[in-house]
Amino acid sequence: MNRLYPILFTSVLIFSGIGTHAQNPIPNNSFEAWNPQGNYSDPESWDTPNAALSFLNVITVSESDDAYEGAKSILLETGSLFGAMIPGTATLGEINVDIMNMDASIDGGVPYDERPLRLRGFYKYTPQTGDTCAIIALFYKYNAETGNRDT
Repeated sequence: MNRLYPILFTSVLIFSGIGTHAQNPIPNNSFEAWNPQGNYSDPESWDTPNAALSFLNVITVSESDDAYEGAKSILLETGSLFGAMIPGTATLGEINVDIMNMDASIDGGVPYDERPLRLRGFYKYTPQTGDTCAIIALFYKYNAETGNRDT
């Protein structure tokens, strides 16, 4: 199972406009559309740990007006839960958080049948002591017969 908290985002990371060169299958790639969910908002079509952690007042993803292009961007910040660091994470898959075991995984995503020539986006990042930042795009080949995926 993939753990969310080993990657520490202890400072602010802001994304504005993520896209691929080919036809853009990334929904809400500019982070302009947001869905209010009570004490937090999530970017439309994206999943974050906010839903699982907001009742503990841990919000790691929020809407920002600090955008390179357009009016909005996504703000990722580190949260803390029982001493564990919770990074700001947004995915087109589904985040499954297991608070009892302090574990999380990401399943699914969006279908993509192109070979991207490039990934383009804008970000701001101010590292702090001991800080790490990761921007990850994973492509899997899905085998419909076995129901399994492979990188």
